[in-house]
Amino acid sequence: MLARCFWIQFSLIGLVLIGCSAITEEDSNDHDASGTSTSTSSGTDTTSTETTSSTTNQASGGAGGSVTTATGSAGEGGGGVVPVLYKVQFKDKNGKNVDALLLHPKPGQTLPGVIYNHGGYIEEYGYEASKNEYNLDDFAYAIADAGYVAFVPIRPQGAKVSDGIAAGALSYVAGLVGVDPQNIHMISFSKGGSHAIAAAPPKNVRSLMMMSPFMSPNAYAKVDLSTVAFPIFLTLGTEDLAGVMSTCKQSFMPQLQALNKDLTFKEYPGDHASFRKVRLQDQWPDVINFINQHAQ
Repeated sequence: MLARCFWIQFSLIGLVLIGCSAITEEDSNDHDASGTSTSTSSGTDTTSTETTSSTTNQASGGAGGSVTTATGSAGEGGGGVVPVLYKVQFKDKNGKNVDALLLHPKPGQTLPGVIYNHGGYIEEYGYEASKNEYNLDDFAYAIADAGYVAFVPIRPQGAKVSDGIAAGALSYVAGLVGVDPQNIHMISFSKGGSHAIAAAPPKNVRSLMMMSPFMSPNAYAKVDLSTVAFPIFLTLGTEDLAGVMSTCKQSFMPQLQALNKDLTFKEYPGDHASFRKVRLQDQWPDVINFINQHAQ
């Protein structure tokens, strides 16, 4: 398991790297998710596991974005490089900056990417204030523990499906060095389901996991479900929200089945809020197994 980390404030100039694993600007068109283990400035080796710097960087390429903060890690990643959980920025389809978490478990290797689209709880209470009830870091680490590059957009309060945040995330991840651009998967929970399905057409999406998706018919009415070309794994809680259950069972699922789409459905004990945790005892292993099947 990857170790939990503390936050440190850092930034970059040119190719200066801070910490044991950092995003570099490989070229003008790509972000780097693969990581590098050493850095120098004015001839001084600054490699360390716990470092703070005040220099700045604007990473370019993909959908655009910048590295803003990172976490130091006590655990070793692939090739002796320490994995680092980054807080980065990317652009939605309207060009607005959106924060996100990025973690590459094996720097130096090219791996499939997994995007986690969170529920509305984070929008309401914020990333930091939600951690006791709904910790996005846990999902980033759980994805990376399974061997995938984790990318977790942090939608701001009032975010709309029409903002194209999920589509912007797909574009950004596809442009990351260290990510196979033709092997990207999406996980969504609650309101994140509407955002994820709205970004359905890209053919580089290999699979979509929808955990208790909170979707009114209007949320995906404009989505042409016939364009969905990837398998979907839909999960609900046995005591889920009545609206979620009725929309999924009476509208969304029948539409997909009528179109002969690849749909897997399973219910798990618990209510809607139970999916705010990484359910290692039952549901999460099924999610990872589903990704594994379609990441080959």
